[in-house]
Amino acid sequence: MKGQSVNVDWTVGLALFLVSVLSGVAIFVSAHGGSTAGSNVPEDISIIESRMEDELSVRGVRVPVISVEDSELSDVPIDRSYSFREGFSGSGAIKNQISNISLEENKVIGVLDLDRDTSLIYLDGEVSDMDEEGSTDLDHGSEEFSNSKVDVGFGGDGLTSLKINDVELLSSDGANLGSGDFSIEEYDTHSRESETGLTIYKNSAELILKDPSEALFSFRGFKEFYWDGEDKMNISEESEGVLKSGETEGFVLANESEGVSFAENLEAEVSKKNDSSIEVEVFEGDKIRLRLLEDGLGSGKEHIDVVARGIVFGAEEDFTAAKDTSIESLNNMDDRSFESLIGLSDYSYNISLISDSQVLERGSELPDQTDVVVSERSFLKIDSEGNFTEIDSRVSLWH
Repeated sequence: MKGQSVNVDWTVGLALFLVSVLSGVAIFVSAHGGSTAGSNVPEDISIIESRMEDELSVRGVRVPVISVEDSELSDVPIDRSYSFREGFSGSGAIKNQISNISLEENKVIGVLDLDRDTSLIYLDGEVSDMDEEGSTDLDHGSEEFSNSKVDVGFGGDGLTSLKINDVELLSSDGANLGSGDFSIEEYDTHSRESETGLTIYKNSAELILKDPSEALFSFRGFKEFYWDGEDKMNISEESEGVLKSGETEGFVLANESEGVSFAENLEAEVSKKNDSSIEVEVFEGDKIRLRLLEDGLGSGKEHIDVVARGIVFGAEEDFTAAKDTSIESLNNMDDRSFESLIGLSDYSYNISLISDSQVLERGSELPDQTDVVVSERSFLKIDSEGNFTEIDSRVSLWH
């Protein structure tokens, strides 16, 4: 995603797309040749189509998620409040990534890439399976949690280990977070240590620490230091004492191939100790967004810019669309159950749904010597990641 302008274009495009979803056309095909549009079409075919759509469709809302900063940062956690509209109590997704949403707590938790168009989807109370398609790389033990990028070990009064791609960043002194009792809570999209509030997210190198006041981190030696709004500083072996102290929107400590960035509105102090370790003390802040870096200083500065300028939710767009799982359910029904559900007991039929490929076909082949009534229409389909595609429906009936 390239900044806000892309999202504005997408919002307009989506609105036009939703407005244009689609009226049907019915034709009567005669076994004796020719066709007539609209005439002699039994009322039953409209009833059958309505029942099909009722079984397949879900009501929902789509909300653009916009990064104010022009960025290509990947796997950025969204963990924030959102005021959900009354009348919805279902599941949700962030496009390209499954998310957890809690309408009771007005909370959205998920992970997104900032280089693509992204949107939050939330659905009505009839839907509970949208996040079943999600996968997770999260793992945890009694005093540790991890994903494919980050490993975190708990002990003492906080952390004993903080690794990115198996490279340890903490010194032997670890990190003091003010708690010696640890309990890991696991969710689809994240794991949280309940006493400290430290949270790890699936597929992401970023951690969020809630209420970090008086947190103290001791890192192994880094060679570069960046304090937001100032020039980069090289940290020599001879350096000792306070490198920087005060209020900031973030800072970065790095070597060529790894590092760590602290982002959010913080009051902090960064010091070089005589044993070459780097000590970070956070005095004030609502939370720390702590990102472990695989490529040194550059992505850490970008991380600070993204957090400082914000990720915002755009205007809501209502939609009604068929779900992949609903189509699969109709595909898997036995013939008698399908015919009873849709109201086909008085007819022979052929029903197909087509998008990029044939996604559903039920019934018999079309006859050569019998008059057939055919109705065609198009509507939206939404997949488990919140992506929309257009799908064509064709219902053919004959006696």
